[in-house]
Amino acid sequence: MRVSFLVHGPPGAALDARVRGMTCGWEARHDVRVHHRGPRKVRAIGALCRALRADRPDLVCVVDAGFSGVLAAALHRALGRKRPLVLDTGDAIGALGRALGRTGLAATATDALEAIAQGLAARIIVRGTAHRDILRARGLLAVDVVPDGVDCERIRPVSREAARAALGLDEALTVGVLGSLTWTPLHGLVYGWDLVEALAAARDLHIRGLVVGDGDGLPRLRARAADLGVLERVEFLGRRPLEELPPILAAGDVWLSTQSNDLVGQVRTTGKLPLYMAAGRFVLATDVGEARRLLPAAMRLPYEGAYDPAWPARLAARLRALAADRAALDAGTSLRAVAERELDFRVLGPRYEAALLRALEGGR
Repeated sequence: MRVSFLVHGPPGAALDARVRGMTCGWEARHDVRVHHRGPRKVRAIGALCRALRADRPDLVCVVDAGFSGVLAAALHRALGRKRPLVLDTGDAIGALGRALGRTGLAATATDALEAIAQGLAARIIVRGTAHRDILRARGLLAVDVVPDGVDCERIRPVSREAARAALGLDEALTVGVLGSLTWTPLHGLVYGWDLVEALAAARDLHIRGLVVGDGDGLPRLRARAADLGVLERVEFLGRRPLEELPPILAAGDVWLSTQSNDLVGQVRTTGKLPLYMAAGRFVLATDVGEARRLLPAAMRLPYEGAYDPAWPARLAARLRALAADRAALDAGTSLRAVAERELDFRVLGPRYEAALLRALEGGR
């Protein structure tokens, strides 16, 4: 099988890591070509079309339902090269677009893009069981679940003491978030907002925050921390490459995975959760999506709707309990075995390959 991947993002980013991880166990058996969308969306369509024409693939896999990749694959088919198409998506992009503030024509265009991508696909690979069930209820039956994964050889538990010393951390209960700090105008939020609010709600306790990532919401998150008087209690570490994450993850006592309890959050695994689990850290997650399947009840908290203003107080209360009972944090070590069993690329890669082969056979 010669398969061309059209990846919505640059080399080294999260989607590229997904493709590299899923294919590393079987790329020797197949001819794998990976093409990334350039920074200019319209120009990228032409570049991706030329790449497909040169590749002459048996199968095209669009990773993330981005404008450039979907349109390039559609044009490739329209030009008579009717190879099966697989859509690998981790989001309900129409609902996500609205959550990010898209309205009117922009929202309609996103809905249309999602419908085109799903309509062209011989198979759809999703990252959450709820997403599969939603699509099957709509009559899209050729759907496989392959969640976000992790390379458990590269992300391993390391010494907490050494990691904290390297970051200059004392024995405060340290709570971290990792991800893209994207500003969401609909609710006026940025990823990590709940950590900052919870620190303020528990300011009488010896708790510190770690924020790993960057994005257009970073200045707003810093400003909110300053307004609440907790800026000096938060370490902003910026975006870090994968090889630097094990000691950073080890330095945090608790890592947060917050997903809204709506269609946007329910369909996801999120790439950060496998990282936390592979590192053997204690996780506090909203009781939504794949976290409900993967995490024990002690690590899940309820979240209401698309935006839950009571969530930071609920989170702060749980952090108070953990600060009083640090031994409970040892439960995080058990997540390593779950990650090895369910989320390691060595486990997920064959499932991904099988989905592609089913699409190829169905297309023939």
